[in-house]
Amino acid sequence: MSLYITKAGHVYADRIKVKIFSSIERGDLNQVNGIVVHQTNSPTASATFNSYANTGANGAHFLIDKDGTIIRLRRSTSARITSESSNLVV
Repeated sequence: MSLYITKAGHVYADRIKVKIFSSIERGDLNQVNGIVVHQTNSPTASATFNSYANTGANGAHFLIDKDGTIIRLRRSTSARITSESSNLVV
């Protein structure tokens, strides 16, 4: 599998679908110090996407759906939280 990351932080690969939610981006991420994997309590990927319409919503860079589909939700160079002190890709 080939993986390509643009200077703008977009990741492209055959297995990755793109569904960007700019509402969950919080500025630029200058450095990555770790990767966090967590599980949502949403019954479906669509339920997770709907939650991003809420004010102040947070979300991961990638979502792995129950069928194994990988969905990119934001730029890889975008920070997850307001403070970049943690420098984590989630």
